Amino acid sequence: MLRRLGVPALLIALAAPLGTVPAAAAAPDEDVAPRAPASRCSTMPLVDRSAIRTRAGVRLGTARMYAAASEGGVDFCIRTTPVDRLRSRGTDVSLRLSTISADGVEMPGLTLRPSWKAPFRIYGVEPGATLRAETTLRPADGAKGTATVSGSVR
Repeated sequence: MLRRLGVPALLIALAAPLGTVPAAAAAPDEDVAPRAPASRCSTMPLVDRSAIRTRAGVRLGTARMYAAASEGGVDFCIRTTPVDRLRSRGTDVSLRLSTISADGVEMPGLTLRPSWKAPFRIYGVEPGATLRAETTLRPADGAKGTATVSGSVR
């Protein structure tokens, strides 16, 4: 049942280092259009920017989710952008991802720590699935802010 839901493709994509393509998808095909560079998201935002705020209401940055159709399903991209004063090496980002398949089955969540300097990409999610990402931004001073973005492509 998990194969049908696209979990192996999702787990392989999540296990690959940021900006790389799994070995099975790395071989170019004449029929397949080249993918956009890993440092860019598609131009189709799924939701407006969500403000990443601390409990006190201080804005630390924004999070936004994009999607693009691909041969293996839907590719999601999550871009986290800190405010100018927090764009340094000391600012950490974490993503808590959860996926709900098109038929309503929730898949196990993952927590990842990508860099805010490049968008986080998830390849090959089945059409109709919903992806939910809770983005946490923690600057070097220790203040923590969160925002949740979610999207679905039918």
